Amino acid sequence: MSKEYRLGELFCGPGGIAIGAINANVKGVKIKHQWANDYEFDTCETYRNNICKNDPESVICEDVRKLDIHSLKPIDCFAYGFPCNDFPLVA
Repeated sequence: MSKEYRLGELFCGPGGIAIGAINANVKGVKIKHQWANDYEFDTCETYRNNICKNDPESVICEDVRKLDIHSLKPIDCFAYGFPCNDFPLVA
């Protein structure tokens, strides 16, 4: 029997961390996306397409400094990518 852990992410990017966590083959452990946040619209759309097509509203596309942490669903594990928001602005 496996234990399911709910994943929350900041600076999620297009979903690389989530894909790795969800697809990791660790006996007795299953990771499930709960919510994610990033700043750039296209990045959030890519994440939705890669990770949570059936739950698109679970990706909050806004500045992390404005994120209402208290409104987020509970999580069991937390991940964050290196904040590289400047890159999309210069691309």
